[in-house]
Amino acid sequence: MHLVHGGQPCQDIVRTWEGDTGHVLSIADGHGHPRYTHSDIGARIACEVTIELGRRLLDLFRMSGDRDPKELLAELAGDYKRDLAFEWNRRVKHDIAMRKRLAEGTIWREDIDGNWELGVRAYGTTCLSMVIGDDFAFWFQLGDGAMLRLDFMGNCEQLFGRVNKGESQATFSLAMQGCTDFMNLHLARRSDEPVALALLTTDGISDQYRDAERFYQDWGVALLGMIERRGWVPSIRDLPRRVGLMARTGDDCSLALLWHQRPLSNPLTKTQDTPLREE
Repeated sequence: MHLVHGGQPCQDIVRTWEGDTGHVLSIADGHGHPRYTHSDIGARIACEVTIELGRRLLDLFRMSGDRDPKELLAELAGDYKRDLAFEWNRRVKHDIAMRKRLAEGTIWREDIDGNWELGVRAYGTTCLSMVIGDDFAFWFQLGDGAMLRLDFMGNCEQLFGRVNKGESQATFSLAMQGCTDFMNLHLARRSDEPVALALLTTDGISDQYRDAERFYQDWGVALLGMIERRGWVPSIRDLPRRVGLMARTGDDCSLALLWHQRPLSNPLTKTQDTPLREE
């Protein structure tokens, strides 16, 4: 869900992808400070790249079979971080080059790569993403915002904990040099960590709760219970209004949701209606 407030570009971007191999959710929050003049574009690029990387992970998960999640995460973590940082920087630098060419008639650069340069700071953004396949669930976060996982018993967990911004209110960003050092990744088998509801929010929602347990209750436990009682569509119908009320504080508010129906507790089995007659 994506809401524009006050006539200004919304720096929050949400993207989702669904296919035969699984689901990918991504949400990014461009920095609202005036110095980040193109943070809405930076957020869009962040979601585009994480969706592409998520689809690549789904193909890897499908071929991973009985691999240990810790071993698999150790193998893919470095590549994921580097690929995300490199590709985000490369696309941002393409946008910078395009703007300069249109504004100043400069010659197109042929040496655009994904190495960090000072100019990308204007595109600063946080980023959160979740990838869920048949066997594995992968979680990624850089910067603030929140990611909640609820199992089918209604137990709620915040991945990577609550981000402490401190007095400066600064957050980690894709526009930072060396941003890979501040990326958090988690991978688990769905059989070990079931996902009944996954919730990704920008800090416009999560920061309005000083009490983490109240946040878990309002946006995790209560929402999952409502969906299971009333169904998906009736439960999410009121969410735009609810999020819009929170956005009146002046910050963009966005969220992405993924819900899985509770598995049948008594799956159908073949029954013999009449006893076999002994011959």
